Amino acid sequence: MEKGIIKRLKKGDRKALAKIITEIEKDYNKIPEIFKNEKYEYPLILGITGPPGSGKSTLIGKIIKHLKDIKIAMFLIDPSSKLKRGAILGDRLRIEEKPGDTIYIRSFSTGNTTSGLSFVLPAVSRLVKLAGYDLIFIETVGAGQIEDIICDFADKTYLVIQPASGDEIQAIKSGIIERIEGIIINKSDLSGAMSMYNIFKMIYSDKFIINTSAEKEEGIDKFALQIRNDLKDRVKLKNRKQRKLFELKFYIREMLFREIDKKININLVEDDTDPLITAKKIAKHMLQ
Repeated sequence: MEKGIIKRLKKGDRKALAKIITEIEKDYNKIPEIFKNEKYEYPLILGITGPPGSGKSTLIGKIIKHLKDIKIAMFLIDPSSKLKRGAILGDRLRIEEKPGDTIYIRSFSTGNTTSGLSFVLPAVSRLVKLAGYDLIFIETVGAGQIEDIICDFADKTYLVIQPASGDEIQAIKSGIIERIEGIIINKSDLSGAMSMYNIFKMIYSDKFIINTSAEKEEGIDKFALQIRNDLKDRVKLKNRKQRKLFELKFYIREMLFREIDKKININLVEDDTDPLITAKKIAKHMLQ
């Protein structure tokens, strides 16, 4: 690691931040070296998830206009190609607010992770804390029933949906909607918005639920106020041990998957043996 780069990072040097992130994306083994003399700290992390087309990036872009006194990092997670490991990384094109001294935007591909999050995301979140950022928005891919690991990582997670999208069914299913703290019905100028709002409010009265229109800037101020309240209530959110437990499970799961992906091949398939029996033998051997 370049000499003096951590000092520059702590002074808020954005180039230093970008350079360190690039370094650990290339070689994650450098992560412990970076933090060996630093406190284990995170900013407030808010997950923003939802189906494609619900307006997540545009909504975040509008929100940050109401939070200009807060240093904010925005991490946009894009899916990777299973073949080339590439990512579209196009979400930042939909954010109108240009990055300034208080806003840092970075796109990440999911790589070959099983979680749908970037492997370096926990480390990068700690890096922006060192750089003086108070809040992270993480926009994740999709909002399926099992794609809810963002709820484990974020202090709070908000689901962004739009009217007439068929997402009302999520209200009566188990899955991510039971784990999130808030539901944002975006594009609420479309028909069906109030009907959807009433459905969710009736079933999930304990959650923060709001109609917004990023295009007309309706409800944005109320959502921004909710985020300010989240910042005030940080003491009630994830603590140091919970964060470390998440990282431990996350890294073990991803590293084991990478090893399995490399070692499990057609040569291990036995014609006269059930795959489950073979899998149990291999798993037992790996965990010894």
